[in-house]
Amino acid sequence: MNGSSPNCPTQSTTSRATRPLLPVTPGANAVLDTLGTDQIAALLLQAHTYAAVAELLDIPAHSLAAWIHNRPDDQRATLRAALMASAETLIDEAGAIVDEVRTYKDPETGGVIELMPSAAEVAWRKLRAEHRYRRAAQRNSAYREKAPTDPDGAQDTVAPPTFHFNITVSDAPLRKVIDITPEE
Repeated sequence: MNGSSPNCPTQSTTSRATRPLLPVTPGANAVLDTLGTDQIAALLLQAHTYAAVAELLDIPAHSLAAWIHNRPDDQRATLRAALMASAETLIDEAGAIVDEVRTYKDPETGGVIELMPSAAEVAWRKLRAEHRYRRAAQRNSAYREKAPTDPDGAQDTVAPPTFHFNITVSDAPLRKVIDITPEE
């Protein structure tokens, strides 16, 4: 095996600097080279994770990451652009999870009845949606929450809100609000 093999760790010269090539398993390298950068970008554009793409292709996820790392700069830019563009797909998925409506057909009337989600289902939906929002923010910085900053670099010192309240205790005797005495 010579040093020019794509799965052999050697040095790669890019326009910016020299970076080490990462090892890719030969089988994974063959699969990925056969598909090419455009097909992998298409899978990433569909908001698949590296692990999901690797599972679809039946290759190790670390080999996919290494293969992408070893691509020339123009191909890596294509893959990076696919990841950034896929953030919108993740945002759409998150919205669909939140807006999902479960229905069933009433056997007596034949009408469609909309089910109210339980608290557990609402919490599960929220967790799944928040995960997609986080993934979108990782893929595209435009979806990250940013704290407002002063362009001059000065930090505003805003005091946290405070709440004041008074409790007045009366000496009046307590009275029953609900009578729970059983009737005879």
